[in-house]
Amino acid sequence: MEFGLLDRSKVLAMIRTRIVNLWAALQPYVEVERQRAALTGSITILMTLERHAVAARDLPPYE
Repeated sequence: MEFGLLDRSKVLAMIRTRIVNLWAALQPYVEVERQRAALTGSITILMTLERHAVAARDLPPYE
């Protein structure tokens, strides 16, 4: 959900390292939970974090 209050690219640039590292730590857990959900029904756990972490990771290098 986005409200348009902040410039997404600027916020991601400010928290880039933290969000990428956080996702790296959580990703194995989330993938296991997604596999479990495939058996019991879909879940959307941490999809927003993943989306933002990928966007932050893919930003151009710092200048």
